[in-house]
Formats: sequence, C-alpha cells, structure tokens
Amino acid sequence: MAAAPIPTAAHPRRVPVVLQGELSECGLASLAMIAAAWGLKSDLAAFRARLTATPRGISLRSLMSIAAGIGLAARPIRIGLQRLGDLKLPAILHWNMDHFVVLERVKGDTATIVDPARGRLRVPLDSMSPHFTGIAVEFTPTDGFRPGVMRLSRSFRRAWLDDRELRSSAFSMLWLTLLLQLTIIAMPFAYRSVIDRANRGFSDAHLIWIACGIALMMIVQAGSGWSRGLVVTRLGSIFVHRVSTQIVARLFSLPVAFFQRQMLGDVLSRVRSVDTIRRFVTDQAVPLVIDLIVGSVTAGLMILFSPHLAFIVIAGLTIEMGVRVMNMRRQRELSEELLEAEGKELSRLLESIRAIQAIKLAGREAQRFGVWQNELIRVLNANTRLNRRRISVGTIASAASALEWAAVLAVGVLGVGFAPVSTGVLFGFLAYRGVFRERVSTLTENLWSLQLAGVHLRRLDDLMLADAEPQGGGVSQVEGPGHLKLENISFRYAPNEPLVLDNISLDIPAGACVAITGPSGSGKSTLIKLILGIETAQQGSIRLDGVPIETVHRQAWRERFGTVMQDDTLLAGSISENIAFFDYRIDLDKVRTAAVGAAIHEEIAAMPMEYGTLVGDMGVQISGGQRQRVLIARALYREPSIILFDEGTANLDAESEQKISNVLATLAPTRIVVAHKSHLLSVADIVYEVRGGKVSRAR
Repeated sequence: MAAAPIPTAAHPRRVPVVLQGELSECGLASLAMIAAAWGLKSDLAAFRARLTATPRGISLRSLMSIAAGIGLAARPIRIGLQRLGDLKLPAILHWNMDHFVVLERVKGDTATIVDPARGRLRVPLDSMSPHFTGIAVEFTPTDGFRPGVMRLSRSFRRAWLDDRELRSSAFSMLWLTLLLQLTIIAMPFAYRSVIDRANRGFSDAHLIWIACGIALMMIVQAGSGWSRGLVVTRLGSIFVHRVSTQIVARLFSLPVAFFQRQMLGDVLSRVRSVDTIRRFVTDQAVPLVIDLIVGSVTAGLMILFSPHLAFIVIAGLTIEMGVRVMNMRRQRELSEELLEAEGKELSRLLESIRAIQAIKLAGREAQRFGVWQNELIRVLNANTRLNRRRISVGTIASAASALEWAAVLAVGVLGVGFAPVSTGVLFGFLAYRGVFRERVSTLTENLWSLQLAGVHLRRLDDLMLADAEPQGGGVSQVEGPGHLKLENISFRYAPNEPLVLDNISLDIPAGACVAITGPSGSGKSTLIKLILGIETAQQGSIRLDGVPIETVHRQAWRERFGTVMQDDTLLAGSISENIAFFDYRIDLDKVRTAAVGAAIHEEIAAMPMEYGTLVGDMGVQISGGQRQRVLIARALYREPSIILFDEGTANLDAESEQKISNVLATLAPTRIVVAHKSHLLSVADIVYEVRGGKVSRAR
C-alpha cells in the first residue's frame, strides 16, 4: 500500500510538455510529465537510463515499476469518460490501444490532455470516446519521492565551446560589436552638440570639427561592421564544423537498435538543429551580452538627459518585456510541437518515396498522399498556433510602445506636468530612446532565441545522450580457422519482456556449412545479431576460435565475418565500389573473384560500363536477384573466416540460388546460412532449428 503523499506535492502544478523522442516511448514521456508536475524535473534521457523502450513499447506494469522507483505510487483503474474529473490529476490515460497521454485537467465538457506525440490539446469529452480505452493510472507521491532535478550530464555542450579557435573568434566578435555599439552611443551626443550650438550661433569652424568627428565615427562604425561580419562568418563555419562532426560521429557510434526505434525524418530534423544553434551562437549570443551593456548605458544617459522622460520610457518597456517574457514558456512548448510535427511529416514523405513501387502496385497513392497531408496539416496547425501567439504578443507590445511614445512627446514637447526640454536635449533623448528600445527589444528577441536554441539542444540530447554501442574489449585481432561456439545463451530485448532465446547452445566447427531454419519470428535473426555483436546476450558466452566476444573490439570481431543481412542495400556508387564496400584502395582482382563466386560476374561484364556501372540512388536499376548477388560478392570480397547469410538468397531465382549453393558448398570459410529453401539446406553439413526460443539440431 502506498504511503500518504508528501504535503509539498499536494497540489501539482501545470504539466510541462515532454515530447517523445522515439516511436515507442510515449509511456516514458508521460511519466516524465507526471514526475515534473509533482516537482521532479527530469528528461527522457534520465528515464531511458532506468529502462530501455523496445520497438514494441513498454507495458503498463513496466511503467508502474519505474514510477515506484522514483517514489510515485501508481494505481491503475477502469473509469468512464464522464468520471474523468474525479481522477487525481494529472493522470495517464491509455489511448488508441497503443499509446499513453497525460490528462491535465477536466473543465466542463472539455479535457486538457498532453500528448507526447503532439503536445497540449483541448479535447471535448464526447470526442474522446473512440480513443480512450477506459484505463487510467493515478499517481501519488510517497515518502520516497524527492522533488528536484534528475538529468544526465550535458558535458558535451561545454566541449563544443572548449575550442581555442572558437573562443578566439567569439572574443573578436565581442570586441568588434562593442566598438560598433560605442560609435552608435556617441552619435546622439554629437547630434545634440550640433543642434544646440547651431541654435546659439556657434561659428562654422566648430560645426565643421563636429561634422568631421561624426564622419570619423561613421567610418569606424562601417569598418567595425565589416570586420564583425567576416568574424561572424568564420565563427559560424568553425562552430558548424565542430558541432556537426561531433553529432554525426556520435550518430555513427549508436547501436542499430537506436535507428530501428527512430523515424528517419525525425533523426534528420534533429541533425538540422545545428543550424538553428549556429545562428544563435553567431548572431544572438554575443549581441545578448552587448545588448545588456548598451541597454544599461543608454538607460543611464536617458536619465542624465531627462529623468521624467526616462521613467516613461522604462515603464513602458517594462510592460512590453513583461508580456513577452510571460509568454516565452508557452511559445517554447509550441516550438517543440512544431519541430516534432515537422520531423514526422518528413518521415512520412521519405517512407512513401522509399516504398513508391509498392504503393503504386497496390493503388494506394491517394491513401499515402492523405497520410502525408494529415502530417502536413499538423505542421501547419502547429505553425499557426505559434504565429498566433507571436502576433498577439507583438500587438500588445506595439500598443504599449505607441502609448509610451505619445507620453514622451506630450511631456517632452508640450511639457505636460513638467517643464519642456530644449530641442537639442529632446533630439538627443529621442536618439537614445531609439537605441535603448532597440537594444531592449533585441535583448528580448535574443532571449527568445536562447529559449529556441534550448529546444533544439534538447532535441540533440536524444542523439548525444543515447548509449553508444558497446565496443567490447581491447583485443584488436582474432586469428583462427573460424570455430564458433555459443553456450547457454539467453536474450530478451528489455526487462520484463519474454525471452526470445532461452538457454541455447551451438557448436559450429571451422569450415562447416551450417543452416539455421525455423518459423518466422522464432528468433533466427536475433541469433545472428548476437553472433555479430549487434545485440548483447544477458546470459551465456559466445566464442570465436576460443576468444570470448566481450574481450574483442567490435570492429575486430566483425572483420572476421562476411555478411548478407535481410535489409542490406547498395550505396550510391559503382558496382566495384559497392563490392569493395568503398575501400580506399580497391583490389579489382578481388572484386572480380568475389563477383565470380557470387555468380554475378557475367551479368556485370555484359553491362556497358561493366564494373564501373553506377548503382544505388543515382545509378541504374538492377534486379532484386542481381542486387542480392552483388551483396553476396561484397561479403566474399572481405575474405572472411565466417560467411553469414541471413535470408541472403531470398530474392534469387532457382538457377541463381543453385549457383550460390554450389559456391557455398566449395568455399573454405565457415558458412552460416539462415534459410528455408531446399537448395541451401541440401549443402549444409549441420541444420539447426529455432523454435519457441529453443534451438535443436535437426540434422
């Protein structure tokens, strides 16, 4: 039984929006929002460290287990729509049979929900019926709940700026910007001197000297502006290079499972966030500091010119800034929703383009167009909500500025309530007012840009804080004939998930041809991933020529294998480049030998460009069987100790498959074939069957 809630969390605050970073982590995102509402500010990265979401998502039981781990007692209940207002809010609702959302409040016949996939929504209770499954989860803080902050370290952000060249360019831009602003500040003094001295009849010589001074300041201003532009360009290039290389390098270090849980368009949109962050660093970060300095200086100068007018300007601008600052949090949430919607829209378009042949053959062009169009409408709706908020804030700010301007004119020119000021003082004050308002307005915009940069940084966190693929031990080379042995291997994709492979053992002698068969979904591909180190077994050992997999560096381990996996593709380039997998020095003799071994040499030789024929996105279209044999040639080119086919001949015709079978029968390396067809099974020395998580020897 859960303990009584702690007094400080008796009334949870507004639920902050936490959007899911992966397809299957709506549950984690919902729980992060619940925890934040009760005072534990966290992020998805911290929750991922407690439980890895699988492509199948996480169960309600797993969600309750994580909640208990942070001191939240969860109570699942069945409830009708009309009684949602009786729940202890915020609560999690089971949605569309495969999704979780957070119920924030119920007011009248409208509910406010926060969808991890779409953001905050206001939904009529009647329209929730097709979506709400009737299952809700209430949460109560226990004595073990500790409000605070639970986030993983973001040290990589500091590393981005820990660069001598980057800091040098930033300081250069700072001083040039400061020089530029000093010339702007000095201008009103010169204007006041010219006007007041002209009115008092000063000599032309004095005015000429002042005019020369103004001209000199304008030259300095132009020169510093030009130099600053060059420095900004250099700073932007350095920053983009440093950050982009780190992010993409991190992307390549992530495990395959990460990409299986992510939509391609969403990953691309996150990488593109670098450009927004770059614009902030180069265009807004330094001006943010300068605006604070210049704004403070011009405020003091306005007070020096006329305290009464300065009070009016500062009061009006305070109201304007207050309106903008109060709306920043909501604008940040709307920006996050827009970015997520854009990522999903791009993903839908990319997947439809990749599957265009299947779509056309099924006559589903209109249906897929509708799916993409729905995502586009979500983008437009999110953009509209954000722009409406900006327009509303801008209108209120403009009204405050107009009233303040009218008050300044009334007091300055007409002397309403005070004595009027001189013409020179008024001109000088209005010039400083313009500078002050511009600086403070720019400061507010830059603060908003800082918030937006924070949104993009949080999106990059999903890439930078994701666990990199384990690299194994320090052994950099494994030699031997290719004897593979698996002992007592057990594997599941996540805690509380059923075992996919349960205490299995295999002994594959060097030079043998071993076939692995079994029904779809039985765990054959999972077994292959374990052998290749793509997944890690929770129990048991895998040894290659007596060396355990955990002691060998992953790259060195995989160099012993030549593989053809189910979803392998060709990259844009020539056939020879693809067979050699873009080696820096391509051995054409090895390329031809591999092609002969894969029974594709004669067909390549018949092409006009032979091995120089371009394939992939920008090349010619080759048949599925030809593509498969090029992939097999790519595996043979490596001259591996073990050749591994995961349905590697699935797209071949009978004649080509027979050729490959004959080749496999004569190859010296160890061969592991996942297959169903009789041709491949007939050449196997040993046949294992995978069924129900167990492996048995069939022959």
